[in-house]
Amino acid sequence: MSAARNDGIEKASGEYLFCVDGDDYIDEDFFEKFYNNAKKNDSDLVVLSSFWNLDKRINNNSFDFNPLLGSKNIVKKTIPSSIIKYQSLVEKCRSRKDIEDLKARALNEGVIIKDNSYFISQAERQCVNARIQGGAATMSKKAMIKVYNDSILKELGFKLLLAVHDELIGECPIENKDEVADRLTLLMRESALPEVVTPFKCDATIENVWYETEYSTKLKAEHVKNLKNSMSEEQSFNELAETHSECSIEQIKSFLQ
Repeated sequence: MSAARNDGIEKASGEYLFCVDGDDYIDEDFFEKFYNNAKKNDSDLVVLSSFWNLDKRINNNSFDFNPLLGSKNIVKKTIPSSIIKYQSLVEKCRSRKDIEDLKARALNEGVIIKDNSYFISQAERQCVNARIQGGAATMSKKAMIKVYNDSILKELGFKLLLAVHDELIGECPIENKDEVADRLTLLMRESALPEVVTPFKCDATIENVWYETEYSTKLKAEHVKNLKNSMSEEQSFNELAETHSECSIEQIKSFLQ
């Protein structure tokens, strides 16, 4: 997912950038409010937080009520007779017009008919994600502890630097890279034992710098473009060095080899 996000950031051309995960939910007018607030305050960065005001959202008949958060004393087990009546009538509808007519009739009696299939699917997804994502997070933490405390990795000079989702990033002397890669993948595959005995797969990527492959591919594409625009090799190197100030010309040349 991090690679996809980085690719999206590279291709983005708008005034502001916002990343939404696959399991996130946002209101229909979220980006409008987000953008207007940023412009109003002349902001370069807008920091958000999430909140749940269930009473307010239910009273306003909002579509963004979360069915799993704070439902105690709000969701009632008893169903009013008027709801039961219209549940039966909804099942008899055979067209959109039937539904719209029934919604108008129900509204006169103070009953609002809405399609809650989204809420049901959202609740089902949250129930699944709570276990899968929660379990994955626990495994990642156990893997970090196991890797950090491993005496063999310490002898090989490996240092754990950071974790990105389910990836662990570390560094070691170049002469020990293959041994470290084998040991690291073994520890990560066994991180869930003894609670989880399902066999896991783990791949290790050895690079001189993080995202070396993606970075060098990008530099090569820019270099080819510069040459097509009648730049000399040296002019292109200087152009890339100016654009990518994080690298020296020597480093850029090594990436392009």
